[in-house]
Amino acid sequence: MNISRRKTLGLIGGGFIAAVGIGTTAFVTTRRPHAVLAPWQNAGSYADPRKNALSYAILAPNPHNLQHRMVDLTGTDTVVLYRDPERNLPHTDPFSRQITIGLGCFLEQMKIAATQTGHDVGLEAFQIEMAKLYDRSHELLAKDGETVQMLGRLGYGPLTKPAPRWPLEAKLLNG
Repeated sequence: MNISRRKTLGLIGGGFIAAVGIGTTAFVTTRRPHAVLAPWQNAGSYADPRKNALSYAILAPNPHNLQHRMVDLTGTDTVVLYRDPERNLPHTDPFSRQITIGLGCFLEQMKIAATQTGHDVGLEAFQIEMAKLYDRSHELLAKDGETVQMLGRLGYGPLTKPAPRWPLEAKLLNG
């Protein structure tokens, strides 16, 4: 049996393409990253309105994907947000500019999520009356001789209406 060069190359090439396609399909269908996708699947499924809003906030964009934020649920209506000093990036972000941007995205995402359950989030910068919370942050995070920067305290206020949603056409100019 004599097979031409063209048929041989076609059989080898076709077999290679089929093997790659089957292998890729098998890989994709058997290796779904369930643990990685869990935050997206669980977002909004908590009874506590703080946890519910936080479940969306953790999905906020982060410049370095370093997850430098830490949260302390105090009382029944307070969330204290900390920046973990262990996760600083002194070489690529020496002034913590990008980490601050990431924390701002986290806070805004939390505020947006809270409005969907009829809550309002009030942001307070560190003040004297928060000394106990600041002491707690040092107790939890600081090493000897170091300090911890606390960004703020979030508390749920009175119930508010959900944030209005407008169709895109309503926001377009000359569209």
